Amino acid sequence: MLNKVLIIDDDQKLRDLLATYLVANGYEVFCAESGPKARQLLHQETVDIIVLDVMMPKEDGFQVAERLALQGDKTPIIFLTAVIAPEDRIKGLELGAQDYITKPFEPKELLLRLKNILNRKSDHNKKSISFGGFVFNLDKNTLKKEGQLVALTSLEKQLLFALAKHVNTPLSREKLAQTNFGAISDRTVDVQVARLRRKIEEKPKNPMYIQTIRHKGYALIVEPEAV
Repeated sequence: MLNKVLIIDDDQKLRDLLATYLVANGYEVFCAESGPKARQLLHQETVDIIVLDVMMPKEDGFQVAERLALQGDKTPIIFLTAVIAPEDRIKGLELGAQDYITKPFEPKELLLRLKNILNRKSDHNKKSISFGGFVFNLDKNTLKKEGQLVALTSLEKQLLFALAKHVNTPLSREKLAQTNFGAISDRTVDVQVARLRRKIEEKPKNPMYIQTIRHKGYALIVEPEAV
């Protein structure tokens, strides 16, 4: 099934350009020139992501996003903008923005950002991650190998959960320490990684799954078909 993108922009030439490019790259695209037209379309269609211009007449992009949020719409949004002040960036994030693209931009940049956000959304919705003979259940926070439960400590479970939620994406030691373990030290993160590797890696000193990404941190590397 194709991912559905809604482009909301008052510039028809830009709408047509982006729509043509995204359709050619495997997306189903809907277009609207204003907030009212977009809301009318969303009554009939469900989309996976919205590309929304900030500077539009009568009802700007922030107002459009705010009205959608009030209606309970949680569709991720990429804002398009010529200039973005820090306070506007914060406002957009509060309204559900996942990313910003500054005009002018290449269509390929939008394509890459769409893919990143939709991949994160897909990973977030997954209930289990498989790698090797292991299956990690994100709902139950349990790891099994060939159906048998693997004993993990509380910190090991938290570490694996964090990595599994961001599969194939490196997480820094600082982020793991502050976000997932209650501000423990970076060294403690390293210790927990080493212990977890001994339980899931055939060769802990040359890991296949929990890899060290130079200057970026750690990542759970999983083959695309297993994610």
